[in-house]
Amino acid sequence: MKAVLVDDDELNVELLQNLLKKYCPSVEVVGTAGSVEQAFEVIMNTLPDVLFVDIELHDLTVKDLLNHLDIDDMQVIIVSAFDKYALEMHKYQLTDYILKPILIPDLIEAVNKAQKQIDKINQLKAYSMHQGITQYIALPEKEHLNITRMEEIIRLEAKGNYTQIILIGDRELTTSKHLGSFEDLLPRHQFVRAHNSHIVNINFVSKYLRNKKYGILELKDGTKIPISANRKKEVTDRIIF
Repeated sequence: MKAVLVDDDELNVELLQNLLKKYCPSVEVVGTAGSVEQAFEVIMNTLPDVLFVDIELHDLTVKDLLNHLDIDDMQVIIVSAFDKYALEMHKYQLTDYILKPILIPDLIEAVNKAQKQIDKINQLKAYSMHQGITQYIALPEKEHLNITRMEEIIRLEAKGNYTQIILIGDRELTTSKHLGSFEDLLPRHQFVRAHNSHIVNINFVSKYLRNKKYGILELKDGTKIPISANRKKEVTDRIIF
């Protein structure tokens, strides 16, 4: 698995890199960073499977990084000298939280957790591709499954732990499944994850607006969908303007 290490102390980065090389040879360190700004650039260029990151990064924190990244497919392992952040970091669906000084068993366990999650994601994607193009999708509501044609879905938006699905004809559905679960089910030729909170049907995209840092997709109904930093390349590669 490809890994990026983020810590504002170069000695910590070097130590972790050596530990991974010796005890977790399946991990390939493809980049390192000492700040949030550097981390963005390295992550965009390398697209790692797993991110090892400290909590405090100069005058910013890891939250300033994670709040602008889509991390559904990226495993995040916190490596910190403080356990006081563990509770508030829970909402980011971390793979693991390791305390410094790093204990070898803790590091190996964290890497194993990350590998299991990566394997699960890859299996889901492989299964979806094997099944071919699905014309219908069953969307669970409170007391029934709503059988919906893929072509009727305009976009999906995360609403906390729920997902709001916008359909043609001014129809909406709300399901308790999180947005990430739909990314594995919807056909990739038709849908693209533009942002941590948004999946859009490419057929309903009318414009790509460059007036924001990473761009905005404007849909045929006038809705404007922001594009996140680590989704920009995929979105622009997938949509021909």
